[in-house]
Amino acid sequence: MTLGPSRPSPAEPEPPGPELAGAPGADGAHRWRALRVFAENRLALVSAIFLIAVAAFCYLGPLLHHTDQIHTNLGTVNAPPGTQGHLLGTDDQGYDELGRLMIGGQTSLEVGVGAALLATAAGAVIGAFSGFFGGWLDGIVMRCVDGLLAIPTVFLLLLLAAIVTPTKLSLIVIIALISWLVTARLVRGEALTLRTRDFVSAARVMGSSTPRTVLRHIVPNSLSVIVVNATFQVADAILVLATLSFLGLGLPAPQTDLGGMLNNGMTYVYNGTWWVIWPAGVLIIAIVVAFNFIGDGLRDAFEVRLQRR
Repeated sequence: MTLGPSRPSPAEPEPPGPELAGAPGADGAHRWRALRVFAENRLALVSAIFLIAVAAFCYLGPLLHHTDQIHTNLGTVNAPPGTQGHLLGTDDQGYDELGRLMIGGQTSLEVGVGAALLATAAGAVIGAFSGFFGGWLDGIVMRCVDGLLAIPTVFLLLLLAAIVTPTKLSLIVIIALISWLVTARLVRGEALTLRTRDFVSAARVMGSSTPRTVLRHIVPNSLSVIVVNATFQVADAILVLATLSFLGLGLPAPQTDLGGMLNNGMTYVYNGTWWVIWPAGVLIIAIVVAFNFIGDGLRDAFEVRLQRR
């Protein structure tokens, strides 16, 4: 009589990676339940619809509202909304503010999502391998992470931004370099628990290599932590980009983002030209809050799925 779970013989097929594997009907039921939980979260659902509308506004809007965002027009400087067809007025360089808002929104979304994806991927892989191996390797990696976390983020951010020429790609890399640390710690904690599970032991007994075991078994079972944290990372990345641009370390003109629009409008914030700063500021806040609400909704949905473990 066996006193514990039996291990599969080498002749048996490899067990499914995620331990969430089970009867197809049960798995589908839990997925629908998780989806229903997310849909019942009104704030998360409204936030998702809002972000879709923002993306449509930023990417489809320029097709309907044609403006010149390259050449300045000093003849229409700081024109109020409604002047000469400028629905949101113009800024101090004569750029149409509505068109500027669309282009700036594109940049903020692209850099925010790109930096979050890069930071999440790097942090997930590093954290998974660190937690899976444990021992001296885990100690070295975590001490490096702790050391970097101890450095004030704004100082590290300003140092990197001052060294590298600002482009979309360089800003994505810079923001990712300061953002992967939290993801690594979270996934490492999951890996420390998952590496002792039976399905990981079975995979190793059947000859699965270490990289395959980590990528095929550890990372998928940490997906709830990874996805939820990635959502918050997007919001943080957009705020970081806005901070850099506000401090004058963002993209050079005529390129812009929402933080750059805030920087340009600070000179006129007290003289009644509200349209050069308020739309960008409100849009930044709305996007960041929406991503945070979606993260809360995804966390609740994943907790429902994990109840079956």
